[in-house]
Amino acid sequence: MLWNHELWPRDQATQKAYLRFDWKNNMNSSLNKPGIKEVFTYLRGMGEKRFPEAKKVLAQISNDDLMDRIHAKYTYMSSEWKKVKKANEAAEERQKHEEEMEELNGEDEEDRKVLNRSQKNSQAEAVLSARIQKRPQSQYTDAKFDSAFILNAMSDYEDDPEQSTTTPTCFVQRAPC
Repeated sequence: MLWNHELWPRDQATQKAYLRFDWKNNMNSSLNKPGIKEVFTYLRGMGEKRFPEAKKVLAQISNDDLMDRIHAKYTYMSSEWKKVKKANEAAEERQKHEEEMEELNGEDEEDRKVLNRSQKNSQAEAVLSARIQKRPQSQYTDAKFDSAFILNAMSDYEDDPEQSTTTPTCFVQRAPC
């Protein structure tokens, strides 16, 4: 699939279509190669006139090194685009999740309020809350993992359920003499 240049925005002065890249693909894809070649040609032909301070560097750099610099810049810009896209998708997913939570009927909300009050200071609730928030971006979205997203009777941080919290398990200040 090649780009349809007729639909692209154009430069007001030259009426040439702006460069366009498919950031999902690498720079050697059939969609990106013409644009990369145009950047290279422009730097070789017009770089000195456009950026006089780069004249000395452009005269010394080899074609392969210049192409490597273009490749590095493309890779960086592509990774930045992917980060922004991922952040936008996560924001959309969070908003969708919040809308689903708002659609819950009143009975579920009342039950949840009672549960929140009774478990207010529990580590288990904090762990559950973190799990629920991270679930849409994780590999655990399948229904078979639903049991991991309920409030457990024991926190993940407690190994022994019968251990007393008042019994010291280590020396706090120093060992007795």
